Order: sequence, then structure tokens, then C-alpha cells
Amino acid sequence: MHAARLLNFSNYIMKRHTLTYVILILAFNCFGQKTDDSIKARKYKVMAIDKIKLKDYQIAKAYLDTAIMLDKKYDLAYYNRGTLAIFTENYKSALKDFNIAIKLNPNDIEYYYNRGRANYKLQKYSSAFKDFDKVISVQPNIAIVYSFRGSASDQLKKWENALADFSKAIELDSLNSEKYADRAMVKLKLKDNIGAELDCEKGFILDTSRVNTGLLLYLRGLARMAITGKETIGKQDIIDAAKLGYQEAIDVLDKLMVTKIIIPKDQ
Repeated sequence: MHAARLLNFSNYIMKRHTLTYVILILAFNCFGQKTDDSIKARKYKVMAIDKIKLKDYQIAKAYLDTAIMLDKKYDLAYYNRGTLAIFTENYKSALKDFNIAIKLNPNDIEYYYNRGRANYKLQKYSSAFKDFDKVISVQPNIAIVYSFRGSASDQLKKWENALADFSKAIELDSLNSEKYADRAMVKLKLKDNIGAELDCEKGFILDTSRVNTGLLLYLRGLARMAITGKETIGKQDIIDAAKLGYQEAIDVLDKLMVTKIIIPKDQ
């Protein structure tokens, strides 16, 4: 009797252990498969980065799509695909991928920065401001983030906030002519016309490559016209900006009824 019970108990223990072993083997195989897929996903991400450097965006996206298919929790693959979407000006897709990346990894501040760029391009200025604000709360010494947050504030017509951010951007990067142009534009909106003119003058000194010359001429022209109250003062700056092909200057000259402005064409 006792022997029979012992045999039955032994059989029961063996069945339980066998079931446990089967479960462990299945779990190990599943984990092994997931590990292999994660490794493959990372390899595809690396290949995608190489293609992005070569500006082969179509192949790069295919690699990132594959990486995400292999590992749907791979936040860096979503981030890189979102960044690629910004390169190709597909901002809605970029925003979607950045949202997923942040959900998977809410601690990477670069994700918020690039989502802010996508939000800004989609004219979601309040959301963009919040993203840039998040970045600044963690990394308070990056000039370009202040420039972006200032631009978002400018679009929201919060010009005092924009002025503060553009001033901080200049403090952190005082050799960038575009930042002086940004601040001059806001100063014009705040009726600080003299301050705007001074920022334009600083911008001219720094603009050795003449990338921002048209913009700076246009802004200085507006500032001078506002300071004197006369269209004739400052008009030459706007004419010169128009000759460089700066569209807003051309539009202003149309309103001022200035004709026969010869704009050089590319050869």
C-alpha cells in the first residue's frame, strides 16, 4: 500500500518536473530568438546609419523598417527613422516615430529635441516649445535649443520670452550672425528699433560668408525706416536685400511701389 502510494507520488513528481523542463526549454528558445532578433535589428540600424551618411535615404529607411520589424521595442531605430523623415521633410512620420521612441525611452533628451523640430515644422508651436523646454531643463547650455525655443515663442507672439531665449543663444554662441538676426526681428516687434539696428550691425560683422546678408539688410532697413519715420531712410537696405533675392524685401518694395529692381539670376 505504502509502496503503491510512493510510486504514484514519484510518478507525479516526474510529470511535474517534465512539464517544468518543457516550459523552461520553450522559454529559453523564445528568449534566444528574441536575443537573435535584437542583435539583427542593431546590425540593420548600423547599416541604415551608413546609408544615411551617403544620403541613400530610401535604402536607409528600408533597413530601419526591418530593424523595427525585428525588435518593436528598439527605441533607437524609431528615433533614427524619425530623424531620416526630417531629412526628407516627412514631418508627420517623424513626429509619429519620435513619439514612439520617447514612449519606449523617456530619458533620452535628444528625442525631445528632434520631436520639437518636427512639431515646429508642423506648426505645432506650443508642443514644440514644451519639447525644447524639456531639453533646456536637462541641458541648459546648448545655444541652438534656445534659438528653437525662441522661434516657437516668436510664433506664439510671446516676444519677451523669444527675446530672452535669443539673447541666451547669443550668450552661448556669440559668433553666429543668424542669432543676431533672430533677435533683431523680435526687437522690431517690440519696437526696440535702435536695438534691432545694432544687432544687424553685429550680424554683418560676423556674416563673413554672406549667408544672412539679405536678411540682415532687410531687417536693418525696416529698423531705420521705423527710427526715422521716413521710407527713404532704410529703403536702400531693402533694395539691396531684394537684389540678393530676399523675398520679404521684394514684397516690401512692391508695397512701397518701387519698380525696376534688377535681381541677379543664377548662371
